[in-house]
Amino acid sequence: MKYVHPFIFALCTIIPMEPDEVLRKGSGTLCEVLLMVQAYHANIVYPNKQEAVLNKLTEDGHVLDSETYVGGHVEALESGVFRADIPCRFRMVPEAFQNLIDKVEKTMKHAIEEEEKIPIDTVTNFDEVCADIIERLSMLRDCPNRLENPIIYHLDVGAMYPNIILTNRLQQQLENEKFPPFKPGDPQRAFHQLTREEQAAVEKKRLAAYKKTKTTRMEERIATICQRENSFYVDTVRAFRDRRYEFKGLTKVWKNKLSEAEKSRDAAEIKRANGMVVLYDSLQLAHKCILNSFYGYVMRKGRPLELDTDGIWCVLPATFPENYVVKTTLPKKPKVTISYPGAMLNIMVKDYFTNDQYQELVDPSTCSYSVRSENSIFFEVDGPYLAMILPASKEEGKKLKKRYAVFNFDGSLAELKGFEVKRRGELELIKIFQSSVFEAFLKGKTLEECYAAVAKVADYWLDVLFSKAANMPDSELFDLIAEKRSMSRKLEDYGAQKSTSISTAKRLAEFLGDQMVKDAGLSCRFVISKKPEGAPVTERAIPLAIFQAEPSVRKHYLRKWLKNPGMGDTDIRDILDWQYYIERLGGCVQKIITIPAALQQVSNPVPRVPHPDWLHKKMMERNDVFKQKKISEIFAPTQRKTAEVTSKNSLFPSEEPSQDITDIEDMGTSKNTPNGIAVTHKRKRDRTSLDNMENSMNDSQALDSSQSWRDVLGAPPPMGKSKRRRVDFGDVLTTNYSMSSRSGLGGFLRRTARSIMDMPWQIVQLMETSHPGQFKLWALIGSDLHAMKLNIPRIFYCGRK
Repeated sequence: MKYVHPFIFALCTIIPMEPDEVLRKGSGTLCEVLLMVQAYHANIVYPNKQEAVLNKLTEDGHVLDSETYVGGHVEALESGVFRADIPCRFRMVPEAFQNLIDKVEKTMKHAIEEEEKIPIDTVTNFDEVCADIIERLSMLRDCPNRLENPIIYHLDVGAMYPNIILTNRLQQQLENEKFPPFKPGDPQRAFHQLTREEQAAVEKKRLAAYKKTKTTRMEERIATICQRENSFYVDTVRAFRDRRYEFKGLTKVWKNKLSEAEKSRDAAEIKRANGMVVLYDSLQLAHKCILNSFYGYVMRKGRPLELDTDGIWCVLPATFPENYVVKTTLPKKPKVTISYPGAMLNIMVKDYFTNDQYQELVDPSTCSYSVRSENSIFFEVDGPYLAMILPASKEEGKKLKKRYAVFNFDGSLAELKGFEVKRRGELELIKIFQSSVFEAFLKGKTLEECYAAVAKVADYWLDVLFSKAANMPDSELFDLIAEKRSMSRKLEDYGAQKSTSISTAKRLAEFLGDQMVKDAGLSCRFVISKKPEGAPVTERAIPLAIFQAEPSVRKHYLRKWLKNPGMGDTDIRDILDWQYYIERLGGCVQKIITIPAALQQVSNPVPRVPHPDWLHKKMMERNDVFKQKKISEIFAPTQRKTAEVTSKNSLFPSEEPSQDITDIEDMGTSKNTPNGIAVTHKRKRDRTSLDNMENSMNDSQALDSSQSWRDVLGAPPPMGKSKRRRVDFGDVLTTNYSMSSRSGLGGFLRRTARSIMDMPWQIVQLMETSHPGQFKLWALIGSDLHAMKLNIPRIFYCGRK
């Protein structure tokens, strides 16, 4: 059964066109017609429309083929199940909470005075409310990493697109040889005789023939918007926005009346209230459609504005400030509830997106304008909710958008978006699975128990497919796995295209006749067979109608389509490609259950459905106990603060190790400075200091070459006789008398010398020098090439009697 949605009739009462035109015309055309009527009422004969610049060039001199603005970017940042009664891990930024603490009073004053229109001097508990907010935010600042129950909110921008238009005053800006004749029989035209549009088309065609190179790129632009242009477009948007607010309010009023009528069981009042709800809801929906079209219409000529989605779903820690009751001395508003999350976002929007140059015409005769600040963009907070389920993509790195299920605290489904359960033509098996699986997400007290409950639903339907529906009648099996597709065009219009619906239509024509498929809108129901083996799915679609034909007809065509001449009377279960249906259901199970479970650190609750290869690899790497750590896991970036130090001794390390100088090998385990900031000591090196440094290094090298290692380390402590003394002796040797414990340039040179002693040498060249017994040795040690002096002593032994 097909019916026209009531909002279509409501739309027809607004657009000055007949109903058939309203249904068929695009939103841009409908907006232009509507604006022409509004322009007439504003005494504008014909509104100027922005004209496209022909063969527009980019800044670097390339011809611009087309340009458009970048729309809102929507995607889910998380996947899995989030419930208000199951703890969730939060990692927050303390600096952000300190910023909120500093603005608490400003935020609440804005919410009370600007949003609620209440004078701040009439509020009696302002300090008390601010103190509680600051206390909660301070707890979150002091303990940013926490395991806590979440609160699920939907932060929605009320009428975002119309309010963006109104706040920023967006509206349409004022802005070769011989060629074929304009009329048949006229003489050929020269290039200068062509219209501007024809000249631009010829130039673009010639340029494309010269070199076919096309690139697509994104760039950020800044546009100047006239604040004194005739405001009939902005006024039209404001009128439609306010009218929609009015209809939304009336919809809520009549919904309350409908609830009261249902409680009193008054049939006449129920019918009347239900009709008024449909009427006002249809009108507000029609105005919403027009308002969104207004934004697309004003932006479509290339005015750049990058938008985010108009709604944000988020989870906040339960400690985060929520709703506060503000008490006043006003008799009409003694109590007002203010949502702190909404007030927090609204003050940010006010600070960053207020138009302080908004101008309004005061006196048309003198063309005088008044300047004021304008910002009508406000957040609306919906929630909290009990649970939110977000599926995951089967592809690595891909994020899904507009797919989620949200539940109220009473267990009812608040919102369901993007799933196959609402999609026409999807497998009934998947629809039934999805309609029953979401309720299972509310079971269990932990994530593991929740996913175990969900896995039971998936296992039931997997058992049906793995058992080939052994205990199910054929009629139920057909309803469960048959797919339904509608062909929008005639079969002959598809040409050589291939799809399951086209194959089904061709096979229907074979045994029912061409007359059955000659018209557009053919409904095709089919199943997928496992034969012919190796053929693509598009060639294995079997019309469901064949199983209702005569046995002889059915056998004939099934032998032909399956390419199996020896096939007898077989059961439908022997024809179906069960692996195809298992993969279809398995893909749905992966997106809703197994992949989100893995991303939430839960083992696979449905082992029969394996993880994708990329996820399996990631799980193996995460659980590998022998995996080598990354350098980013050992070192963390810190904010560097440079301090100029003019002390002479700061450039050259003393003999004793300094507390501020840390060896590079000890950086991963050493303690940070008290403020957590690395300090860099810098000093201008003059010639005198460099000479002193060179002399100091020469003295150090001479000292090291003339002394033995015992002289450098000093005498060891006595070992002692008892076991405890010997242990202390070993500790002293490994700490105080270790070569690696010495810091500074000398320590670095000693460690380099030790690596030369420990690693194998690859002799590259041995050269003679001018001194007898001395050679120059080139050796590759590790990845470094070293040049060393090689002394070969000439010792003569003389025997004396």
